[in-house]
Order: sequence, then structure tokens, then C-alpha cells
Amino acid sequence: MVMLINFDDFSMESQDRLHYHLITIVGSFNIKCLVEARNEITNLLDLSAKNFIFNLEKCTEMDSSTIGMLSNLYKKLLERDGSMGILAPSAQMERLLHETGLDKIIPIYSCLEEVESFYD
Repeated sequence: MVMLINFDDFSMESQDRLHYHLITIVGSFNIKCLVEARNEITNLLDLSAKNFIFNLEKCTEMDSSTIGMLSNLYKKLLERDGSMGILAPSAQMERLLHETGLDKIIPIYSCLEEVESFYD
């Protein structure tokens, strides 16, 4: 894994898998880290990445700004014939994804094996 961002209460790592980028979010994913996170994801898009899986297993918080960023990224990826998914969200994050309706458009995977079988 490559550490993209590391703050006191937030980190974002990227792992280039065969068919997708696995982005692991740890801690509070909120407006304080939004610009840096968006810049790192844009860098990956500029390198022709088009499939992203966000591991939210250790994500403790998301606010409206990061929800909006995920939604906008999903739309961009669809325009590029790409895809996006959420991996192993905590119960709190799963509830938030449901309340915002993102769980209706972005696939949620419970384990990495599900993701791998989707891309095989």
C-alpha cells in the first residue's frame, strides 16, 4: 500500500490491484482532509485509473462534503466506463450510506473476495 495522506485523525492509502484501486480510509473523512483527498484521487484518475473500491472498515466519520465528493467521483467514473464500490463499511458508515441513498447507486461489498469475484 502507498500512503497518500496521513493526518492525526485521518489517513488514506492506495493499493493498485489488477482491475481496480483499493483506497483505504481510516478515521474521520471530513472537510478538513477533503482537498488533499480529492487531489490524490484526481492524480489517480489522471493516471487512467477508472475503477475504485473504498475500504471504509475503519472510517469513523464522513460529512456532507465527503459524501458529495464520493457521489461526484461515482458520476465521473461512470462517464469513463469505470466503476466504484464500498468495501466493508462499519455499521455507522453503512447507516450513513443508506440515509444518503448512496447504497442504492454504489455497490457495497462485505469482503475483498466479493470485490475480486466482481472483477474476475
